[in-house]
Amino acid sequence: MDLPKNVEGMRSRVEKYDLLTSITLYVGKTALVDYDIPEAYVSQSVALTKLKDKEIARYIHLCLQSPSGGEVS
Repeated sequence: MDLPKNVEGMRSRVEKYDLLTSITLYVGKTALVDYDIPEAYVSQSVALTKLKDKEIARYIHLCLQSPSGGEVS
């Protein structure tokens, strides 16, 4: 598939330390891309989160996976 060469096409490209979240089936299920992958893009069923600080990616992923969703009581 040929994606647009503009910002819209590049915005959905998956890179190392991105977080992927299911927004249709299994809503809220998250995954951390913790390795370099070949060129890949998200579909409409997946939310892509690109963190400014890549060093906290594992922590954020663990928070999102916890039963409390990272909420502290």
